[in-house]
Amino acid sequence: SSIQAMMRIAPPHTEQVWMSMPEPGDIVTWRLGGGQTHVGLVTAQRAGPRPLVAHNIGAGVKVEDRLFSYRIAGHFRYR
Repeated sequence: SSIQAMMRIAPPHTEQVWMSMPEPGDIVTWRLGGGQTHVGLVTAQRAGPRPLVAHNIGAGVKVEDRLFSYRIAGHFRYR
């Protein structure tokens, strides 16, 4: 099933290490605080070395440089 095809990639500890890891299509989850989580999709677009993420945090879907705006809780890739 598609759930079994997802593999979890442990979030690295530093932004510098993580910069070489994300690929377009990867799913990232963040902890926003107060028990809230958020989900984004890594895109092929970049802001310098950082990939942009597509997400919707209440103002419609946006593609932004938000990968490191919050604490990364999970990183997933479809195989």
